[in-house]
Amino acid sequence: MKEKPTRETRISGKDLAALNMPDFCPRCFWIKRKTKALPYQIFPGIFSTIDGYTKALVNAHFDTYGIAPASMAEALGEAQDYLKPPSWQKFQRRDDVTGIIVSGSLDGYFIREDGSRIIPDYKTAKHTEGQDKLLPLYEAQLNAYRWIDEGFGNVVHSTPLIYCEPQALDTLTSDPRFIEDPYRLTGFEMLFSTKTVFIENKPDLIPSLLVRAKEILDMPEAPDSSEGCKDCEKLDDLVRLVVNG
Repeated sequence: MKEKPTRETRISGKDLAALNMPDFCPRCFWIKRKTKALPYQIFPGIFSTIDGYTKALVNAHFDTYGIAPASMAEALGEAQDYLKPPSWQKFQRRDDVTGIIVSGSLDGYFIREDGSRIIPDYKTAKHTEGQDKLLPLYEAQLNAYRWIDEGFGNVVHSTPLIYCEPQALDTLTSDPRFIEDPYRLTGFEMLFSTKTVFIENKPDLIPSLLVRAKEILDMPEAPDSSEGCKDCEKLDDLVRLVVNG
């Protein structure tokens, strides 16, 4: 009898990055990867809308002026032009050790004069230095994008994390646009400022996370949860409710 081909394991850079979080739970990771969809998962569409607006704004500024917007000069100032980001189906790389294929969906893809790339990631969130609990996730995510792009033979110059932060109320009230006409006929405006965090290149990070991911995914049963995992506690409560009533 002809053997069935082994199914390839694919994972997004963002999902892989979860392993880099201090509170990472192997049980949650195993369950999420073994099921196509989890119940009660809601993600507000407004963030995708803002993300798409940010991308269009940056590209339009390059088309018009040939440079990055002033608010993003720190992150993209050395970029000569932008490239259309490849789709996640094309932007992927197979790890030789684990056989896992890692894919990525880029927010932006810019090229410098020397041909090297800048791969930014836009986050609609407020960043307070040293207090962003999701920074390890973003760090691994951008290192994954770097690792994939280097697999195509490209040189990645930098992977800046660009926080798009709603301006504080005291800043808004001193802005003439807010004072003169805060409520326009078509609605109202929310002003954003940007803050850039340059993510350090860690060549060993992604290979090590892939080894750990394979160890977990190869388990025939769900591993133990991490101590104090709130999601596992909720799942256990749900199972008990369904089984015992």
